Amino acid sequence: MNLLAVTLTWLNTYQQMGDETVTYSLPLEALDEFLGESTAQYNIGKGLLKQHFSSGSSVISEDVFYLLCGFVAANYELTVAIDNLMLDPVMVENEEAPGVKQVMLLDDSITMLERLMIGRYYFAAELNKNCVSTCIH
Repeated sequence: MNLLAVTLTWLNTYQQMGDETVTYSLPLEALDEFLGESTAQYNIGKGLLKQHFSSGSSVISEDVFYLLCGFVAANYELTVAIDNLMLDPVMVENEEAPGVKQVMLLDDSITMLERLMIGRYYFAAELNKNCVSTCIH
């Protein structure tokens, strides 16, 4: 499942009259999936870095090393960002889907999550182009 597509499908926009504040709601389940995926990919990236350093020789090129470091950093930042957003969440009920808990997020928070997810996606795509798998087998 493409989690970025889920995000874009489920985002609801709320704008207060007379105020410039724009907030979004995102299903709690989606945030949990993002967190789980980021944590798993962060651990995979750390394992690949450990393997690189423990081998004693330069197994991967400098370009791949850079991409791997970016991949680990993007997943770490995404994990920390979601953890911080979930410290004191504002929860709402979805009118269209009763029983679905949603978290209210400010526009800046959504922008940050989108940028981190897109960065992570492109780091993973470039690693895959260089024959470095970031998937659990």
